[in-house]
Amino acid sequence: MFFLPQEDAEDAAQERERQNQECIFVKCVEGVDASDIVVAVLDGVDVDSGTAWEAGYAYAKGKPVIGLRTDFRELSDGIVNLMIEMSIVSLARDEEELLKVLEKFR
Repeated sequence: MFFLPQEDAEDAAQERERQNQECIFVKCVEGVDASDIVVAVLDGVDVDSGTAWEAGYAYAKGKPVIGLRTDFRELSDGIVNLMIEMSIVSLARDEEELLKVLEKFR
């Protein structure tokens, strides 16, 4: 099973329009809860705040978090935020490397 917050919580977009963001939050939490592994896309100058929360939540639940970072602009102290870097089990640099990392969890 795959859960993609930007797609699987999309049916909640109409709820957002009605100011019911709790529905989106609950769907994202349930998605992480139902997952065995979390792949977090870490591109951008800084990690998306929602992605950071989901990765931290997964880490706290004892679920492995794999980072995917294809954008290698570096921060002054490392590739990604220290808290994210320390909570991931592996960092893939492209889709091919990600697939190799995921094979280890089969």
